[in-house]
Amino acid sequence: GSQGADFFQKNLKETILKLSVKVELEIMHQTNDKNKENLKSFYEKNQIKYVLFNFKKNLFKDANVIYFCITRAGASSLAELVQINLPFVAIPFPYAKDNHQYYNALFYKKLNCCWMVEQNSNISKDLFNLRYSLFENKNNLNEKINAMKKITYENSWNNINQKIIDSINGIKEVEPRPYFYSRLEGKIKSSNKVDLFYNKIEKPVFIITSILIIVLTVITLNFNELDEDNSNYTIEDLYFEDNESSIINLTSYEE
Repeated sequence: GSQGADFFQKNLKETILKLSVKVELEIMHQTNDKNKENLKSFYEKNQIKYVLFNFKKNLFKDANVIYFCITRAGASSLAELVQINLPFVAIPFPYAKDNHQYYNALFYKKLNCCWMVEQNSNISKDLFNLRYSLFENKNNLNEKINAMKKITYENSWNNINQKIIDSINGIKEVEPRPYFYSRLEGKIKSSNKVDLFYNKIEKPVFIITSILIIVLTVITLNFNELDEDNSNYTIEDLYFEDNESSIINLTSYEE
């Protein structure tokens, strides 16, 4: 892995050596060039079968002869291991940003697809106990494989294809119509929704508001007319309004 690969080169030797005493091992080990000679010397000295590589184009073609994987917890690596149903133990790189490798591994652990061992001073012992227990009891391996198969089936093309077919089968057959008719029908349905809102809410509010404005305007105009009429009257006009003809006659008589 690109993050913290040196830890695997230097700290897993003890685990591998202890396991090799108990069972026959064959290790396929990904490493960088600077550690190749050191690892080569270690495996040959302890008579452990090994394959060292830096990068393999078709690595997963070898998956059928690999029974167990020790890996960091990059998202792509874990997803690919689950996809090929290869049992693995994830050792999250503890200095990854936001500790994201821990959560990657935890996700699959909760689905019972893998084991997770945190990087600490007891890691060699923890890995040995885990791997040796799997040699003695393969049921745990099979549980992980079955859990991964369930996930890969859910994401497989066959399953997705069946869901598409089921969806297509659920589509009701309708009478074909000309394109312009379908467009027109869609516009009418869309406009009907707008009209419904207008008729039920906007239109009544508009009518009531208009009536109130008209009534208030009429009342205001009437008050203004009264004010204008009253402003042109004198005291005599108001007092003698009903007897105007008498006043004229009196005046005429006096003349």
